Amino acid sequence: MVSHPPRPVHRPEGQRGPRGLAFWARFAVAAWILACALSAAPARRQVSIALVLWRGPTPAETSFMDALRKSPGLDPRFSIFDAQVSPERLRSQIALLKGRRFDLIYAFGTSVAKALQAEVKDTPIVFNIVARPVANGLIRDWTHSGNNLTGVSNAVPMASAFRALHILMHIRRLGFVYSPAEPNSLAQLEEVRAQEAHFGFRLVPVPLNPGQPIPLTLHRLLGENVDAVLLPSDSQVLVHGAEILAYLNRNGMPTIATVPDLVKEQGTLVGLGPDYRALGLLAAQSAREVLEGRAPTDIPSRTSDQLDLVLNLRTAKRLGISVPIQLVKVATLVL
Repeated sequence: MVSHPPRPVHRPEGQRGPRGLAFWARFAVAAWILACALSAAPARRQVSIALVLWRGPTPAETSFMDALRKSPGLDPRFSIFDAQVSPERLRSQIALLKGRRFDLIYAFGTSVAKALQAEVKDTPIVFNIVARPVANGLIRDWTHSGNNLTGVSNAVPMASAFRALHILMHIRRLGFVYSPAEPNSLAQLEEVRAQEAHFGFRLVPVPLNPGQPIPLTLHRLLGENVDAVLLPSDSQVLVHGAEILAYLNRNGMPTIATVPDLVKEQGTLVGLGPDYRALGLLAAQSAREVLEGRAPTDIPSRTSDQLDLVLNLRTAKRLGISVPIQLVKVATLVL
C-alpha cells in the first residue's frame, strides 16, 4: 500500500496557525503603545527666528541654533540675514527683515544690535558678543534693559588679562590694533588704558583705517618697539586676522587676543576670553525665556563666568618665548 504525505492545510491570509496569530497580536499591542506615546508627547510649537549677523555664522550661532532645536516644545525655524561686514548691506538686510514677521531676533555684535535697536521696537531682540551693552546704550542696566532687548556680553576683565600676561612676559610698550568704527573696540581701548599705571606699560593704539594696506598700518609698531600686541574683540581684526597675524608673527611680535579662536585659527600666542560656543548657549537660554512669554526687559543680561586661556606653544617656539609651567597648567587649551 502506497502512503501519501498529508496535504497542507490552506488557511486564509493572516490566519496561518498559532504563530501567525501571536505575531499579529504583538503587532497590534506595539501599534497601540506607539499611538499612545505619540498622543501623549507635547506638541512642538513652531517659532520663527531671524539671525542678523555681521560677518557670517560663528560657533556662537551654531551652538545657539543647536540648543534651541533641542528645546522641548519648540520647533525653531531660522532665517539668516548677513551684513557681510558692510554697514550698507546691514541696513538693507534690516529693511528686508522688517517686511517679515519673527517671534525673536538674534543680533551678533554691537554694530548689529545698535542698528536693530534703532529700527525694531516691537520684536524681542537677543544680542550676543557685545562687550559693553550698558555703556553702548543697548540696555539700561544688567538686571532690566528697559526695552525689547536682552542678551550676552563677551567682556573680558582687563585686570585679569594683564595678571595672566604679567606671568608670561614683562610689557613696557603694548600695541593695540583696532577699528575706530567699532564701539566694542573703543570701550576695550579705554579699559586697557586704565591699566597702564597699575601694570607699568605704555599703550600704543594703532587704528585700522579703511583703504590703508594692513602692513603699512602695522609698520608703526616696529618703530614703537612694542613688546606685545593686544588684539581686541573687533570685527575688522577678525576679518583681517590672517593677514594681521602673519605680519606680526613674521616680525617677531608676541600677540594676545581676547578672542581665543584667533589662537586656534591664526596663530596668536595667547588667547584669553569666553568661548563663543558657551556664549551661544547663554544666548539660547535667554531666547527660550523670551519664547516662553517672559518680557526681554525682565530677563537679566548675562556674561560668561568662565574665561578660556589658550596658549600656542608652536608660536612661542617660533618667537623664542619660554612659557612658564604655571600658565601651561592652568590653560584651557595648549596647542
